[in-house]
Amino acid sequence: MRAPIFALCLSLALVTAPVMAATPAKPAAAAKPAAPKPETPKTETARADAPKPAKPRSGPFYATNPADIIALFSTMGAKATQAKSEDGMVFLDVTAPGAAFGVQMIGCDSKGRTCRAMALFSVFDKPGISLAQINDFNRSQFACRGVLTPDGQPSVMYAALVDARLNQDQTRAHLGVWQGCLKGFGEFVADPVEFLSKPHG
Repeated sequence: MRAPIFALCLSLALVTAPVMAATPAKPAAAAKPAAPKPETPKTETARADAPKPAKPRSGPFYATNPADIIALFSTMGAKATQAKSEDGMVFLDVTAPGAAFGVQMIGCDSKGRTCRAMALFSVFDKPGISLAQINDFNRSQFACRGVLTPDGQPSVMYAALVDARLNQDQTRAHLGVWQGCLKGFGEFVADPVEFLSKPHG
């Protein structure tokens, strides 16, 4: 936040010394007092340091560029940061209200920009979920995939192909599906039996 700027205005009173005129032949008529001039009201000008509305992000959007995905998350109330980049993959860490997950950009070029796919994933600290229950979860879902990590933790993921034609709204739609995956898988790991007993479209 910019520090407030204080301006100090100094009023200078101009004092004119009376000029002595030569004695006239005839007495001059008494001068009439000048009528006071009305003061011109001062108008306040806009402060130069007044906050200006933020400009929208300019430039084209590319779903293949991890930097554009990071910027898109910021418009959705989430914070994404690049964790690492290796072997044609870029990894992002994302935090959002009530959730934390990872994003893996796959098939990227040597600069880590032009990627071909995006996978979102999250691991739940909920031991005791069996592989059979994970398989049943997958059969009840269309887009979300549940897996068990090597140490037996349940994990959910959602993957999508990305290209230069995928616009912001279409990318947001993918992220919306992912939010549904997180919600549904959270209900599943909380009570697998109860979740699997209900029909899922």
